[in-house]
Amino acid sequence: MLKSSLNSIKHFNSMLNFKNASTNTNISVSKLSRAQYGSRFFNTSIKTAVCSTVSSIKPIPDFDEKTIELIRTRLRNSVGKSHVKFKYDTSKAVKDAAVLMPFCVVQGEPSVLFTLRSNKLKSHNGEVSFPGGKKESEDPSLVFTALRETTEEIGIRPEDIDILGQSTPLPNKDRTLKIYPFIGLIKIPFENVKSEINYNEEEVQKVFTVTIEELLNSEKKQWKRLGNTDFMYPVFKASSESELEIWGLTAFILDTILRKLTTPPLTTDMKHL
Repeated sequence: MLKSSLNSIKHFNSMLNFKNASTNTNISVSKLSRAQYGSRFFNTSIKTAVCSTVSSIKPIPDFDEKTIELIRTRLRNSVGKSHVKFKYDTSKAVKDAAVLMPFCVVQGEPSVLFTLRSNKLKSHNGEVSFPGGKKESEDPSLVFTALRETTEEIGIRPEDIDILGQSTPLPNKDRTLKIYPFIGLIKIPFENVKSEINYNEEEVQKVFTVTIEELLNSEKKQWKRLGNTDFMYPVFKASSESELEIWGLTAFILDTILRKLTTPPLTTDMKHL
């Protein structure tokens, strides 16, 4: 189904031969939770998890549709298998929301698309984000929510996005939203997203992309301390957007999905996933 729409995309497959440059290390979930996100978000009774770092990738010259199926299978098999259980504020009504992490190809390079939220917005203004928002009562599903919000924010139609899978739901900082991340591939290749994407200026200041190769470069990823606590959180830097940092929930989602697609390497045969 994707073959006709994606054959023209050069080197897309380079995102699919992820290499893990380090040895996995077993650590306690309590340490992983405290180090990465803060203990109040987690049930730390589960004993072990795997934490690893990711490095740069080795390109594959030709597109192979089987690798798309590897992504689908990896994401499908990882749903509901998180080593960490998140906590929510049960004193309030927890609402559902959805975001789309958009894979895309820009000038032949496999990339991830980000938005910078408008300063006109009441919450999280001026922050790097993925398209998304709360589920409306008329939305038939959460994936519909993610696609609707994507169209409203950056003008990409649902028919131009191929949903590859979803990742583990995460809480917002107040633990009053359960946010479902979906992973989609924008089927139209870009030369310059800043001029080709007609985004909604009421919600978005700008759009930009970062190549997956750069996102997997460990030198572009930092761990920063949260305030005066012992908690650490991931921060991604983009060479083309030196004034911006990818942090918070967006960074958590990005880090989680990249780990799913790199450990073990995505070239692993599907029967072993």
